[in-house]
Amino acid sequence: MDQDLVDKIIALDISGIDVGIAELLSHYPDDIETLISGEMPYNLAYKIGTEGAAIISQNIDKFSQLKL
Repeated sequence: MDQDLVDKIIALDISGIDVGIAELLSHYPDDIETLISGEMPYNLAYKIGTEGAAIISQNIDKFSQLKL
C-alpha cells in the first residue's frame, strides 16, 4: 500500500470514500491513471466493491486533480 497515494485520494474529499476504499484503490495504480483520464476502469467494482465503484463513478471528475 502506498500511504502517500491513500492520503491523496482522501484529500479529494469525496463523500463516502474512506480510508478503507482508498487503501483498496491504492493497490491498482493503473486504474487510478484511468480515473485521472476521466474514464471508469474495467471491473473496478470487483476490485473495491460496488458501493465504492458507484461513488467513484459519480465523482470521477475529481480524480483529474490527482498527479501521480
